[in-house]
Amino acid sequence: NIDFKFPSEHSVCGHILDGEMQYYTFHPMRKRFVSVAFLLDATEGNPRNNHLQDVIDAFTVEFMKNKRKCEEKKQGLAGSFVNGGSGRGLEMINETTA
Repeated sequence: NIDFKFPSEHSVCGHILDGEMQYYTFHPMRKRFVSVAFLLDATEGNPRNNHLQDVIDAFTVEFMKNKRKCEEKKQGLAGSFVNGGSGRGLEMINETTA
C-alpha cells in the first residue's frame, strides 16, 4: 500500500514538509508490517519530478472519487433512518447517545 499525506505527517527538526509518501508492506518471514516514509519538499528551486506529479495527480483523482462515494453512502444511510423502514434505526442511535 502506498499513501500520500499533504502536508507531511512527520517533521524534521520541527519542520513540516510539503508532503509525505508512505509505503506499507508485510514481511512474510517476520510476520510484521514494515513502513517507510519519504518526505517531499516542493520549494522553489527544487527540480520538478514529473513522474511523481503524475502519481500524485492519479492518487488525488482516486481519493476524490472514494470521498464522494463515502459521502453518498452516508447520505443514503441518513436518509434510510429518517425516511424509510420502521424508523427503528434512528431510535437505536438515540438510545445509545442518550
